[in-house]
Amino acid sequence: MDKTLIFTEDALQHFENIYQYLEENFSQGAAGNFVQNVRAAVNKIVHYPEMYPVSKSDPAVRFYRMDKYRRIYYEETVSAIRVLAIFDTRQNPDKSPY
Repeated sequence: MDKTLIFTEDALQHFENIYQYLEENFSQGAAGNFVQNVRAAVNKIVHYPEMYPVSKSDPAVRFYRMDKYRRIYYEETVSAIRVLAIFDTRQNPDKSPY
C-alpha cells in the first residue's frame, strides 16, 4: 500500500533554496532536472521506504542518496512518509540535520 507523502516546512525550504540557487547560478534546465530528480526519488521512497539506509544519528530516520551531493532524509509512519530534509553533502557535515 502506498503511503501519503508529506514534506515538512524545513524540507520545503531546502527544496526552494536549492531550486533557486540552481536557477540563478546555473540554468532553468538545471533547476528543472533537480525537480525531476526529487520526484523520482520520492516515488522510490514511497514505494520502498525500508530499502534505504538508516541515519546514524537517528534510527527513526532514513535517507535516500538522490545524487552524488544530495540526500533526502525521511521518516516512515503507519500512514505516511514525512520528508524531513534535503541536504547537500558538500556542506559542513556538522550541519547535517540527521
